[in-house]
Amino acid sequence: MAVGGGISLVLLVWSMFDAYFSPASQIRRFPRGVWFLIVLVPILGPLAWIRYGRPLRQRRGRRPRQHGPTAPDDDPDFLSKL
Repeated sequence: MAVGGGISLVLLVWSMFDAYFSPASQIRRFPRGVWFLIVLVPILGPLAWIRYGRPLRQRRGRRPRQHGPTAPDDDPDFLSKL
């Protein structure tokens, strides 16, 4: 019971801070104030915030796709100057 209460408290605090510091324009579904009330529901509130309210984040580690030639021998302008 103590472990469940601890997990619930950690989720509550984390969700509150995350909702507070997330840009208001990126919060999904409801306004920030409504999410604060939803997060107060034990376990289900923070899980709802994570799934439905939290702003979508871009994945790290992906490099943007390059448009155009990547090497000199792929560039028609470079080859025409040879």
